[in-house]
Amino acid sequence: MADAEISRAWIAHTGDGTLIHDTDRSDTELQRLIKAARFRWSRNLGAWYLPRAWHYDTRTRYVDQLVTAAAEAGRTIPVERDRTRSRTVAEVETDRVDRAKHRADRLHARADQLEQNALTDEQTARQRLSAWPFGQPLVGSPAAMQRQRSFMTRERARLDRALHTYEQAQDRRRRAHAAEQTARANENPGVISRRIQRLQADLRRVERAIAGEQSPWSKPATGESLDRLTAQADELRERIRWNEGALRDAEKHSGRLWAADDFRVGDEALIGSVWYPVKRVNRKSLTVPALLGMGSDHYSWTDTVPYDKIGGRRRDGVTLRTPPASDQEPAAD
Repeated sequence: MADAEISRAWIAHTGDGTLIHDTDRSDTELQRLIKAARFRWSRNLGAWYLPRAWHYDTRTRYVDQLVTAAAEAGRTIPVERDRTRSRTVAEVETDRVDRAKHRADRLHARADQLEQNALTDEQTARQRLSAWPFGQPLVGSPAAMQRQRSFMTRERARLDRALHTYEQAQDRRRRAHAAEQTARANENPGVISRRIQRLQADLRRVERAIAGEQSPWSKPATGESLDRLTAQADELRERIRWNEGALRDAEKHSGRLWAADDFRVGDEALIGSVWYPVKRVNRKSLTVPALLGMGSDHYSWTDTVPYDKIGGRRRDGVTLRTPPASDQEPAAD
């Protein structure tokens, strides 16, 4: 392959998205490498892309995977990298929710159409087969018997098609429900709280890498590595701030999450559908008897459950399904 042909494709990898430009449809070898790196083709963009909802670092892994695989195949793919984003975290989240809602609407509409098609096929087949008495043998001339066989085969195939179409409709319905859950993620305090915890853990990991504290042999980051880690830390702090604001908004509508101040040893906590006695109150979780024991002390170990998984509290015969207002009772001892 000529050098010009090798270097034609190039990757634009930015904080806003990742695209592969100037690919040749006849270059099957390159397309195989691109698909292996989880790129998708966009007819609207006329380019291969990685989902924009993916984090920059996630997309970087697949870009590097493609570049390395191409190099092993004797190919060179230039990459223009720019971590900066033109959109704020709020704009990214709004766009993600809007796309999830549109996807759910499309999938529900497609599921409705498929279910209607399945119902039509089933009703048609059953109506036609009802004219054939159950157990009726094939009768008549060989040609008539062949027509009868064809009729039975055709209507049974119609029933099979109806079943397959209905299964497709149910698959679209499940995917629509998943998209709706994505769209509602920023309305659920528990989901946002867990997201904040993951982001804070990622930030601590990056800060340790900057300070060289991952291991006794690590050294503080310098040069390009320091620039990359600093940019990651700044982005994580921005995402944490936005999610903390989203958590406050969600708690205004859905109520706040349970917290350590709401419990003391001797209370009972509702986990799933079972009440568990509280053995210890921790900053981020409750210690309860083994979940396998369904609230009993049959097992020797204990488990910890984060507060966003708590569904209620029982104390002195009083049951609360939602956390009390801060002025309703004094803080736990």
